[in-house]
Amino acid sequence: QAGGMLYIAMKYVEGRALDEILEAQGPLAIPTVLAVMRAMTGALAYAHREGIVHRDIKGANILVEKGGRVLVSDFGIARGSEDKTLTATGAVIGTPTFMSPEQCSGEKVGPQSDQYSMGILLFQMLTGEVPFDADSVMGILHHHFFTPLPDVRGVRDDVPQALVDVVLRATAKKPDDRFASTDDMLHAIEAIPFSDQDRRQTRETLSRLAEGEKLPLVRTRSLPPLGTPREFTVSGETVKVQAPAKHSRWPIWAGAIGGLAVAAAAGVWSGVIPLGGGEPAPTEPAASVLTPTLAVEDPLAAAGESTAVGAQVPASEEPTAAALDEEPAATEEPAVQPTPARTTAPPPAAVQRPAATTPTASEPTGIGYLRVRTQPTTALILVDGDSVGVGVLFNTVVPAGTRQIRATARGYAPYDTTVVVGPDATVNLGIITLRITLRTQGGAP
Repeated sequence: QAGGMLYIAMKYVEGRALDEILEAQGPLAIPTVLAVMRAMTGALAYAHREGIVHRDIKGANILVEKGGRVLVSDFGIARGSEDKTLTATGAVIGTPTFMSPEQCSGEKVGPQSDQYSMGILLFQMLTGEVPFDADSVMGILHHHFFTPLPDVRGVRDDVPQALVDVVLRATAKKPDDRFASTDDMLHAIEAIPFSDQDRRQTRETLSRLAEGEKLPLVRTRSLPPLGTPREFTVSGETVKVQAPAKHSRWPIWAGAIGGLAVAAAAGVWSGVIPLGGGEPAPTEPAASVLTPTLAVEDPLAAAGESTAVGAQVPASEEPTAAALDEEPAATEEPAVQPTPARTTAPPPAAVQRPAATTPTASEPTGIGYLRVRTQPTTALILVDGDSVGVGVLFNTVVPAGTRQIRATARGYAPYDTTVVVGPDATVNLGIITLRITLRTQGGAP
């Protein structure tokens, strides 16, 4: 505390988060994957020996310094493995695309939950995609519970069988089927051949990636579809979950457009998900999920929001670093949609979806896809005035043509922009950071 101001000082990590690297590069070469896994697993094995469970392992929390050092950061929701208050009753904490089944259901989690998240991240480094993707949080959680992991060898042939075995064991649905300890997982990874030359080359490769260099792409095949819709029962109510029609793939024919702040390839949504209400969806406000239901507090419940346009900055996760050393190999850069210019005024109050109207000759027809992540993660995202999600959209289907995008959250200035979505094209807005709105105690600006 200084002069009445509370602050926290943290180490500055000069480099990039792993999710930014994966967004730009797609799959990584096997030696690079091994270098990251050795460092990350070693760091978490140490934390687990000290009784600490991270609970939010994902690419955004793995930092790569210039120089090639890998650090595990952001222990903001970490807890002691023996802490009986690890998860509040009726709350799920974490990032859905990386959460273990037991974490999805709000159960007390241990080191095996972090192992599962590392397995998902390992799959993403090998294939360029997270294995379980859906149009809703409930769909993602459903896959964690019921859907087998896609075959890594079906995507690329150069993955050693020993590494495939690590992926499969770490992502087992039951914690007891994973590694007995994270030290055992580390030993399994360290048993995979990794020469001194690999160590030197991967350190150089990771250093170049941390500095934002564009390396040759590692070419892979597409992931198979995740499967057909299925019904399951939640709190006595039958719920049907629709899996995505197909897995998105990184284009392997173009480079990224410079200067674009990109979101995690997984489209992450982290934070506390309280139970009881519903996540806003494109046409209806919500869905119950798991035990008893998952929901997100409506960010628009408070009145008196400022109409100033929120600033957009390339936000990175605030790191509180705890780490170990290790090393890197080569890859390339996918095409990313440019960030459209922001408008200086909010969109019309009631813009209708073009899907319900007859398109003009100048407007493209068909559907496209939208990716965006917001800071804060509680921001409501609207397309043409309709709420379509909270915190993150990942390959969300929208009508092709000119779309009005708005993000708004209580206590923040709303963000507005206009984008043009091409047929079968993906528009990636990256990370949108809303500006905090300061108010006096009486509520006046």
